[in-house]
Amino acid sequence: MTDERPIQTTSTLHGDNPQNHPNASVGISVLLERISVLRNDNITLQEQIVQNVLQFQQQEKQTDEILEKTLRHLSMTNDNLTIENNNLKEEVSNLKHQMNRLIEDKNQLQKENNILKQQVNDLQ
Repeated sequence: MTDERPIQTTSTLHGDNPQNHPNASVGISVLLERISVLRNDNITLQEQIVQNVLQFQQQEKQTDEILEKTLRHLSMTNDNLTIENNNLKEEVSNLKHQMNRLIEDKNQLQKENNILKQQVNDLQ
């Protein structure tokens, strides 16, 4: 907060009256005017600070909302990918079992083929 009390000049150096020194009263007037300008500048700066804080808080809120939405989306995507990955693992496992059965069937057919070849050779 700013101190809005007026500056009072009741005495100068060595207790002299400002009216005895015309340059001193002009200097005091200039200082009082400068103080007034600085107070106005301070008020303007304080208003800008308040506006900047409000803007920052709004941007922070918006950023938080975007981050939360993104996090929810990523979580859902992760869940879906985990489900898909598990399904693919199961499919790979099933295909491996199927391949093993086919290999067994092939081996069995080769044995039968060899037996049949042997029988044909025996018949000749």
